[in-house]
Amino acid sequence: MTVLDVIIVLIVLAAAVAGFRSLGGSARAGTLLGLLVGAGLCAAFGARLAALGQSPTAQYALGLVGIIGGLLLGAAIGGWLGRLLSRVLISGRLAVLDRAVGAVAGAASAVLVMWLVAWVVPAVVGAAALEPVAAVLAPLGGHSSLLASVGRVLPDTTSTVTQILDGLHPPGLAAG
Repeated sequence: MTVLDVIIVLIVLAAAVAGFRSLGGSARAGTLLGLLVGAGLCAAFGARLAALGQSPTAQYALGLVGIIGGLLLGAAIGGWLGRLLSRVLISGRLAVLDRAVGAVAGAASAVLVMWLVAWVVPAVVGAAALEPVAAVLAPLGGHSSLLASVGRVLPDTTSTVTQILDGLHPPGLAAG
């Protein structure tokens, strides 16, 4: 475990404590779960919608609309269901359970955001642009084995997102 991993664990713990301290944890968990389900659905929806475009620009725009629409719809439905569950738990004197769900959702959100940033940013901007960041991270261990483990647990998601990113480029820009 590197120093960077220790910093990540502290951030995840802080997110869990913050999630526990506020009511509405089930709403947060519902939004997160809806966003993840929406991400899975938006890949297919975005590709189908993009196929309707007559030009590369229209295909690109329709693909983005499908992806963003899937994410927003998933988050909205999940958040609505989560808020409903949260109200039921709180009114049923089970607020501690709602807070516990909030702690788990806070920790999961922190891990997912850090994993996405560690994975998506290099894929988008390239390794050369990140050399100053790599220089800062080198004394901390250079990489996170924890985030690498998350990437191994989510391999299908990683390959799906890679395919989407490889196929979705603004018109006029070369892929890669």
